[in-house]
Amino acid sequence: MPFLGLAQGIQPIIGYNFGAEKYQRILTTLKKAIIFSMSMGLTLFALMTFFPESVLGLFTNESMIIQKGVIPLQISMLITPLIGIQILTYFFFLAINQPFKALFVSVSRQAIFTLLLVIILPLFMGKLGIWVAYPVADIISVGIACLLLNEETKQMKQYQIKQQFAFASGLEN
Repeated sequence: MPFLGLAQGIQPIIGYNFGAEKYQRILTTLKKAIIFSMSMGLTLFALMTFFPESVLGLFTNESMIIQKGVIPLQISMLITPLIGIQILTYFFFLAINQPFKALFVSVSRQAIFTLLLVIILPLFMGKLGIWVAYPVADIISVGIACLLLNEETKQMKQYQIKQQFAFASGLEN
């Protein structure tokens, strides 16, 4: 939820500046949001890693459930420091009017990779494969999101350089 709140908060900033062709503002906003989301992710990861019993105790008093839930919780939280990037990328593409990229980034994590890995990994790893499927799917989807985001931000940087050059050339005339 905190990742979604952050992503929804930057969406209008990115959309407004995209329309105004202020690409440096977009890049700065995106960079700050990624740093903040990674900080949030590291905090959540630390809580789940070092205090899993306390976190699980918020939901149940059953000691057996808490004991059996520690390892799955820790496995499923492995990629938490990076998952915000995937969510930010989804909202970034929505903000710059690229709905198909946004849809792919969104669906890749929950539907495509998680579904495939939940089916495949248990064949090789047993029940553990179900839990491992989630962070592996997250790693793949975050990787794809990073590639798409990197490609788009490179184009913005190139366009910004062209704008600056055109502006500087106009001043000389």
